[in-house]
Amino acid sequence: MNIKEPSNTHPYLTLPTESATVVEIPASESLIQAWTSPINDVQNPEELQERLIQIGDAFNALIKYGQDKVKNELKSGPFDVVTEMDKGIESLFRQWLKQHYPHHKVVGEEWPNDTFGPDDVVWYLDPIDGTSNFVTNHPDVAVHLGCIY
Repeated sequence: MNIKEPSNTHPYLTLPTESATVVEIPASESLIQAWTSPINDVQNPEELQERLIQIGDAFNALIKYGQDKVKNELKSGPFDVVTEMDKGIESLFRQWLKQHYPHHKVVGEEWPNDTFGPDDVVWYLDPIDGTSNFVTNHPDVAVHLGCIY
């Protein structure tokens, strides 16, 4: 899955997909800043929170825009659906986290989970909670993101 990150030369948030489908939205200056600027203090929760707000808002906009534009497939049964949006949002978050907080770990729904211990910072991610709503174009979907230390 090829990830095209938002930047000044590519001012878009582009969903990485395995198909030829292109889903992208314009990236605000604040998103580009949050995505590309080095972290000043990895111990500062306020800096992390500011960046997550920008990234979360952009993920929400990408999900709304791409709701009827991505492929769906079954995972383990007829009621276990995964979409390119699920996989793409998780890939984007993992890429951003690896770039800025490489020591943090991720437990997600769509990719293999990182191995972690009791001293690790661990993120839990459900890229689209309400996938069945998402695939039927119902607006009630959410990105669930939590962190424990």
